[in-house]
Amino acid sequence: MDFDALNYTSENTSLSKTSALDAASYDPLYVSDYFRSSAPQHVKNQSFKADLHWPFSASIYLDFGIRASFSQIDNNLVFENYMGNNSWAKDISRSNLFSYDENVNASYIQLNQRINGAWSYQLGARLENTIAKGYLEGEKVVNRNYVNVFPTGYLKYSTSGNRTYTLAVSSRITRPGYWDVNPFRTYTTNKAYFEGNPFLSPSTYYREEFSHSLNAGNGNCIFQLAASQTINEIYPLAFKDSTGVVVNKKTNYGNKYSYSVAALYNSQLKKWWQLAATVSTGYVVSKGAYNSNISIDNRSLYLSISTNQTFTLSKKQRLSCNLIANNTLPFTVVNTRVGDRFDTELRIKKSAGAFSFTLSVTDLFKSNKDVYRVEAGDLLIKQHYYNDTRSVAFILNYNFGKSTVKKKRDRDTEFENVKNRIV
Repeated sequence: MDFDALNYTSENTSLSKTSALDAASYDPLYVSDYFRSSAPQHVKNQSFKADLHWPFSASIYLDFGIRASFSQIDNNLVFENYMGNNSWAKDISRSNLFSYDENVNASYIQLNQRINGAWSYQLGARLENTIAKGYLEGEKVVNRNYVNVFPTGYLKYSTSGNRTYTLAVSSRITRPGYWDVNPFRTYTTNKAYFEGNPFLSPSTYYREEFSHSLNAGNGNCIFQLAASQTINEIYPLAFKDSTGVVVNKKTNYGNKYSYSVAALYNSQLKKWWQLAATVSTGYVVSKGAYNSNISIDNRSLYLSISTNQTFTLSKKQRLSCNLIANNTLPFTVVNTRVGDRFDTELRIKKSAGAFSFTLSVTDLFKSNKDVYRVEAGDLLIKQHYYNDTRSVAFILNYNFGKSTVKKKRDRDTEFENVKNRIV
């Protein structure tokens, strides 16, 4: 049994200044719009879970458990216009209070059995009940109470020749982030803003997969064929309002269907060189509609290549190097064409007794850039910008206690799901 508590606060401040420029010289002529906003968010969560592992015999056992999570989110948006002489005035029409309470209760059960030396299986299901209430300026605008069932299972066959065949089915729920359901507007310019959507529904995800793994020398290969369906997918979509302002808003536009093939390889190529590589390709179909008049019907191929290599620089000195690289070629997501993305990270690690020292460098080639092309009805948006993700970090770890003492069980804290929704 576990109980966890989380308390999180963020400031979320922004400042926007729009100037009119001379068409010939691009010199500033006058300030057309100048404002600032403050939207602190406070998240509190208490989570409880209990699990039971019940072995019937050496080859069959049952797992079941319960979960309960209580979240309270408070937001206070203060929007101010610049009045000159270093003075600001609160804009009542664009300032408000929003609070959101959510209670998630769940139970699950899983039956595992190893039938013989070759065959094994798992059957399970998770039942979830969600109660959500949202208040804008004290008035209830969200009132939901829904139940979902998520099946899971696999059938595995292992041969005497170190080959494994697995047929698996899984499902899960994806709830909107806490900021996504916040109806506040975050302006990037006076002609564009992001707006939350308190009426977002959770999306459900189903995946069917067939995989084949085999050992080859010092390496292991895994091949996967998969199909997945995302129902009521949540995605940020843009449109123009009646005044011509571009609104970016997350919505449940429709469904996404994906079909993929992947190959994973892991090998100790040399005593000093370990390689892990993945190649994945697939076909994605997105269908739906939003804003009453914009339809979504897109199909796209994608290709992703990644590698994680570890080099032992000195076994005696316990010095190693880790190189991580991931390249995703251009593809389309819903109505957005995403440009090439290349992520890199280099880690150098030195161990000394209970201490370990790691130097990490990310985005080595300044290649982690965002290039988007969005088509929404008669609206075309081209975005080329770079958030500098280059970084250098030094990490110091110290392990307490004796290495002969058995480690504590890994705790799958329930509020990790909450942390993932704080954006």
